[in-house]
Amino acid sequence: MQEFIINTNSSGQRLDRYIKKLLPEIPTNLISKSIRKKNITVNNKKQKNNYILNNQDIIQIFFSDDTLDKFKGKELDKKLKVPNRLLNLIENPIYEDEDFIALNKPENLLSQPDKSGDISVSDLINITGLKDETFSPAPLNRLDRNTTGIIIIPKNYKIQKEASELIRNRNSKKEYLTLVKGEITEPKRLENSFSKDNKSNLVTLSDGNDLILDYKPLYTKNGLTLLLVDLITGKSHQIRAQLAKAGYPIIGDIKYGDKGKNKEFERKYNLSNQLLHAFSYKLGSPPILEVTANLPDKFQKILKEELGLRDGFLEEATHLKR
Repeated sequence: MQEFIINTNSSGQRLDRYIKKLLPEIPTNLISKSIRKKNITVNNKKQKNNYILNNQDIIQIFFSDDTLDKFKGKELDKKLKVPNRLLNLIENPIYEDEDFIALNKPENLLSQPDKSGDISVSDLINITGLKDETFSPAPLNRLDRNTTGIIIIPKNYKIQKEASELIRNRNSKKEYLTLVKGEITEPKRLENSFSKDNKSNLVTLSDGNDLILDYKPLYTKNGLTLLLVDLITGKSHQIRAQLAKAGYPIIGDIKYGDKGKNKEFERKYNLSNQLLHAFSYKLGSPPILEVTANLPDKFQKILKEELGLRDGFLEEATHLKR
């Protein structure tokens, strides 16, 4: 027999639905039979399938450990393959409170699992103990594999629902820093419509307003511009595709960027990812969350050498331009 204590994430749902989440491989008819025969009880009492769980209820399941393991299904087992630098993202986040955890995602890390089977932020959450029996935290925002910066993870169902609603209502502010080819002197809004070819994983833009972003130049030198991008909408590849269409491809972007410029930066800096960084995230007004993330070391090195920027330039530039 094993016991499971209901927390705020699990309260308010039916008993049979909780059991199915807890034991995803259990046959549905066996849930009903086990509840009826008191092999599954609540606070040591028989209940009905549709009993609504309360916070601190105790579920008793009178199955053998082997049977419970079978019905729980195969757990993700990637922990031994995860480099310490990735485990450190979870163990030492850039921000954490009772509702949120924020990570500074490095390049070459997926936000969500894909067909490659490579480790993702979602995997890191699952294998480092952040999930409970029926609530699996998931990233609130997604970044392309080779985009760096802030990933936000709600820690309970209530705050996940509240945060998702704020995002749907565009009550959030997401700012990115990026280095582009071309000298830009004035701020501008870009608006486009888009279609995506899932086979090639490329976005094609046309006239419209499905995609909206604002950009402000921070520094310009030697045919390059450091931009602060305010992402109004949030679609896959949006910043990369819109800036490229506007004539300002992101340095290091192999899909939408300038091949000659990319080769130059690969040769000089061994650069293999786009210089696009999710720098600031604010959720709600007044904000229930506000966090910033430092640039990767290579990005900072390139800005210093190509634009001549000194230590502390970022705080000064972003403060003055807002």
